[in-house]
Amino acid sequence: MLIELLKYIEIVNVCKTDIKKALLSDYPDLEDALQIVCAEKIKAYAIITRDKKMKATKIKILTPTEFLGKYILPDQEI
Repeated sequence: MLIELLKYIEIVNVCKTDIKKALLSDYPDLEDALQIVCAEKIKAYAIITRDKKMKATKIKILTPTEFLGKYILPDQEI
């Protein structure tokens, strides 16, 4: 399943400038900030997370269930 998932996702390298942008951002949670900065860097369509507090303005935030239901298994009940 993970090999199949890699067809739909991109794994992003994190560099020093990404960490600096995250630290200087308005996001209160550093981990969220870093994910958002990296997602914006690659112009990601969405971030898939279970973190209900994560908010992004330019990028959609989807739960794993939402992602699977919309894009991977749209005709199946999850």
